[in-house]
Amino acid sequence: VFGVPPGGSAFVSTLVLALLIVFASLGKHSFETRDRQTFRGVILERTLRAQAEFELSRRQGRGPRPGPDGTETVEEAEAATLGTVSVFDRIESGEDQLASLRHLIRVGLKEHWLIDSSHLQLDP
Repeated sequence: VFGVPPGGSAFVSTLVLALLIVFASLGKHSFETRDRQTFRGVILERTLRAQAEFELSRRQGRGPRPGPDGTETVEEAEAATLGTVSVFDRIESGEDQLASLRHLIRVGLKEHWLIDSSHLQLDP
């Protein structure tokens, strides 16, 4: 039941309603402020992590490098993929297959996609 209780004052009911609205607004504002601070912390952490990973990749000699014209060259992952493609092209072209397979094994070990035979089990 809404309204003024019998024998009550409309002023008191309005004041209580206004106080409830003010406290709800303050609570909402408090939650919003805390959420924004938390989000700001997440953004800062991700930015610092990205910068640290970038710096680490630069120190290890990986990642984008400036080319002669100032633009970035192909990244290592793309370069590794290009190397793998050339190995498979060499096998398909019919060149020295034994040497091509040995080169393929070296690339597979370097890129960590070659499965060691000790990890395999054949079903009868």
